Amino acid sequence: MTVAPTSPYETIAVRTDEAVAVVELQRPDSLNAVTAQMGRELHAALSAIAGDGSVRAVVLTGAGRGFSSGADLKGMADIPLLPSGRPDLGHLLEEVYNPLVLLIREIPQPVVAAVNGIAAGIGCSFALACDHVIAARSASFLLAFVNVALVPDGGASVLVPARAGLGRALEMSLLGEKVPAERALEWSLVNAVTDDDQVVPAALEVAGRLAAGPPEALAAIKRLLNEPVLPLLREQLQREAEAQRLRADSDEVVEAITAFAHKRAPVYGG
Repeated sequence: MTVAPTSPYETIAVRTDEAVAVVELQRPDSLNAVTAQMGRELHAALSAIAGDGSVRAVVLTGAGRGFSSGADLKGMADIPLLPSGRPDLGHLLEEVYNPLVLLIREIPQPVVAAVNGIAAGIGCSFALACDHVIAARSASFLLAFVNVALVPDGGASVLVPARAGLGRALEMSLLGEKVPAERALEWSLVNAVTDDDQVVPAALEVAGRLAAGPPEALAAIKRLLNEPVLPLLREQLQREAEAQRLRADSDEVVEAITAFAHKRAPVYGG
């Protein structure tokens, strides 16, 4: 089995394993927190893969101890500001993350997520946007937006209820608590759970089976099953961006961030 590097990206790595492209998030010191640069590099890599007929399936995973801890709030210096001087989170979603979530759904090759640790925020959305999700036993899924007075984004308002149902989506979104891998399997958030050291090999095994299948038929199946969902996903991605823009400009977010910095519980007005 030949594994060869194919891309010189700074925040991700792309290699080929026979007919499978392995895309790895590579900011392990931050548990692969997603920056705008990483989002753009992921979009470029997946766009190239989409047009490469020699690639029949894709594995998406993270380096180190986590899949992705979510958006890197420290790396937002280049985000446009709202008139209030607060960051325009809606712009970041519209320009970087939302097109990437759509691309994962629309790329003709099946995409298998190997979730090797925490998948939080936009990282959770990236994982659940994939066609098949395998989680390590130590993995967990988290929509912690409410903990900083924000709303779920990256398509989570569609992706989570589509897999787990509205009740589970509300539980994840309103409580902002981690969902361990075994519970995620019970909820149908993921397709399988495996030992930590086997999550990537298991994903490669599934991707290899997909890569050996009829590529045009697999692409057609993916298009067919996406057809009723994609219009809703596109609409919700825009709604999420608009809602997140409003939330980022709210006093509640300021209070949540201030409380976190001072290691105290936030106090919200009525």
